This record gives sequence, C-alpha cells and structure tokens, in this order.
Amino acid sequence: MSAQTASSPPDQARWRVGHISDPLGFVPHDRCAWNHRFDDPGRRFRTLYWALRAETALREVLADLRPNTAQLADYAAVFGNDAL
Repeated sequence: MSAQTASSPPDQARWRVGHISDPLGFVPHDRCAWNHRFDDPGRRFRTLYWALRAETALREVLADLRPNTAQLADYAAVFGNDAL
C-alpha cells in the first residue's frame, strides 16, 4: 500500500521534527525505547515519522509528554480540581 493518496501529491512538502545535525536521520539505537506503535520487536529497523502539517509532526513528538488520565486524577486528588 502506498503512502501517497489523492490528497497527498508527491510534490507536497512533508514535515518532520528531528535534530538539527541530521533532520532526516534516525534516532540513534541507544536512544530508542523500542516501545512505540510502529517499532520493530526484532529491533532490525526503525520508522521515520512525517506529516503533511507541521502541527501534526510536532504533536507526534510531544505525544509521549502528555499526562495520562490516571496521572491527572492523582494530581487532582492531591492538589484539587482547581489546580488542573
């Protein structure tokens, strides 16, 4: 199955958040957690994430920093709902 669709012409810009020294490079093996949805369980290959919109690329990178609902509930139990 091709990543190209009618709404994604081949000449349209793609966005990716990467390190300035190698924006299209893979994360080094020693920095990979290997627990993301597209990671290879055999650790033979890695995935480059890209998006058609800059906001989507940034949200993908920041998704792991989002607090989960259990963390939010614990925080509210300690500091109150107004602290949320």
